[in-house]
Amino acid sequence: MPADLTRFGAAGRLLVADGWKVVVTGNTPGSASVNTRDKTIRIKPAVARAAANPASRASSYVLRHEVAHAVHDMLLDQSCDELEQARNLTHTAALECVADTWCLYEVPTRQMRRWVRSSVIWHGRIGRRYRWSDVTSLEAWALVDLLHCLAAEREAAQ
Repeated sequence: MPADLTRFGAAGRLLVADGWKVVVTGNTPGSASVNTRDKTIRIKPAVARAAANPASRASSYVLRHEVAHAVHDMLLDQSCDELEQARNLTHTAALECVADTWCLYEVPTRQMRRWVRSSVIWHGRIGRRYRWSDVTSLEAWALVDLLHCLAAEREAAQ
């Protein structure tokens, strides 16, 4: 059964109201991905099964990371120019950095830091190089804070 986005707070409820859905498919790079054209968060079957446990990495980190990508696309059209320039990142690296910062912003635990550090390493291996210092930078945190504020405002306006 696909995950319930509404458990991700204002951002998740906003995505559901905009027609976003979680789709289980084997056709996705990595554990999960976002398709902005058809408003889907695609997750592999094993991730979907693991996501049934709220304490799992799949539920706590993977889905939250993809929700961040979806919200970033919906509210700011994936804009992160200031972060790219300030931290000397490519656009795709900056997008991943924002999603990882989002995860730390929402769940500032030691376990989340471990998962985000692993993500930084994995994304570096596939060519989206950014560093832990980029994830924890003021620019990344300011952008994530803006996304949270915009999501709350948009939800309040509905």
